[in-house]
Amino acid sequence: MKSSYKAALNKVSFIAVFVMCFILFWGFTLRNSVFFASSSNTSYTRMGQQLAQENIYAYESNESNAAVVPAYPVLLSMIFKTPGADIDAKINTVKILQLLFSVSAIVFIYLAAKNTFDKIAGIVAALFITFYPAFVYSWTELVPTTIFTAVFLFYLAIQLKAIQDSSIVYSMLSGFLFGLAVLLNPSCIVIGLVPLIYNAIKFHNAFSLRFIGMFLGGFLIPLIPWWIRNVITLKQFVFLSTSFSNEIAIFGQSISNMIASPIEYFNNIISPRFFSIIAHPVSLAQPFAYLHYIIITLAALGALYALKDERIRIITIMAIIAILQVIFVTGGVTATQTSEVLYLFPMLIIIAGYMINRVINDVFNI
Repeated sequence: MKSSYKAALNKVSFIAVFVMCFILFWGFTLRNSVFFASSSNTSYTRMGQQLAQENIYAYESNESNAAVVPAYPVLLSMIFKTPGADIDAKINTVKILQLLFSVSAIVFIYLAAKNTFDKIAGIVAALFITFYPAFVYSWTELVPTTIFTAVFLFYLAIQLKAIQDSSIVYSMLSGFLFGLAVLLNPSCIVIGLVPLIYNAIKFHNAFSLRFIGMFLGGFLIPLIPWWIRNVITLKQFVFLSTSFSNEIAIFGQSISNMIASPIEYFNNIISPRFFSIIAHPVSLAQPFAYLHYIIITLAALGALYALKDERIRIITIMAIIAILQVIFVTGGVTATQTSEVLYLFPMLIIIAGYMINRVINDVFNI
C-alpha cells in the first residue's frame, strides 16, 4: 500500500507542479492586462535608463554610487539598451521576464520542500505559492523582488540538497546562487548563511571545511566584479551597498533603544511590527484573501516541531531571523514595504507544507 502510494505520487508530482505553473502564468497574470500599462515611474526604472544611455551607475543621483546592489539595475539596462521599441514596450518585456521567474519559483520551492521533507510537502508548498496574492502580483513592480525570490529559492533547494547528499559540487553551486541572491537583495545575507553555519556546527570535520570552502568560492564569483568596480570608480571598498550599511546601523540603533527601555519598545515597536506580519495588508487582495492566515497558522504549528525534528530546524531558524529583520530593520510590513520583506513568506510556506505533510503521514500512515 505504502510503496504503491509513493509510486503514484512520483508520477503525479511533476504534473501537479506543471499545472500550478500554468495557473500562475495564465490564470492570474496574462489575463490581467491592466499591469501592462504605461511605464512604471520608479527609481529602478530611471536608474536602468541612466545606466543604459549614459553608462552611469547611480541610484537616485546623477553621480556614480553604490547605493544599491547591481544585479537588477544591470539587467534593466541590458533590456533598455535593446534597439527599437519605446520604453513602455521594454518595461513590459521586463515584466514578462519577471513573470517567468515567478513561474520558476514554483518549481524551486517544490524542490526545496521535497529535498527537505517529501513530495507531499513540495506539492503543498508549490500550491500555496501559486495562489499567494502578494507573490502572484509582485512581478508587476519594477523592483528586484520577483527575480530575487526565484534565485533565493533555487539557492535554498540546492543548498539543502548539498547538505543532504554531502556534495561538494552542489555546495559550490549553492554558493554561486547565494552570491547572485545577495546582489539582488543584500538583506538575505544573514538568513542565507544559516544552512552553511548549521552544517558546520553539526559536523565540524574536514569535510565541513571543504564544504564551506567550495561554498565561499562560488559565493565570491559574482561579487568580485562588483568590488573591483567600487574600488576603481568610487575609490573605496563597498562590501554590498551603502543602503545595506545603513540597515546595519538601523539594527544597532534598534537594539540600543530596546535595551534603554525594553517594555516601552516592546509595546510601541516590537508588538505592532510583529502583528503587521500576521495582518500583511497586501494579502487581502482577492480572490485568496485568507490564504495568508492559513499559511501563518500552519507555519506556527510546524515551527514547534523544530525542537525535535531536525528536518524543519534550518528553515525555522531562517524564518525566525527573517522575522527579526522585519521587526528591527525593515520596520514591519506595510503596503509600500511588501516587496522588501517578501523573502520571508516562502520560508513560512515551506514550513506550512511540512506541517500538512506531517499530518498526512501521521493520519494515513504513508
